[in-house]
Amino acid sequence: MRPKLIITCGVSGAIQFTSCMNGAECIVAINQNPEAQIFKIAHYCLTDDLYQVVPQLAKLLRDRKED
Repeated sequence: MRPKLIITCGVSGAIQFTSCMNGAECIVAINQNPEAQIFKIAHYCLTDDLYQVVPQLAKLLRDRKED
């Protein structure tokens, strides 16, 4: 069984970490380094500070759930 969604936060993308991710339907990567290796396999890439993005993303998901 393969994962539907993987969200990585601040992960550089070392081969040991990413080797099992290739089968995922959707990979979202958040990293400040635009050259991070994780961006080579991610479907959606956010080049930003995870401490700014994650709280906003969590709020959006909570708000959407309440609708």
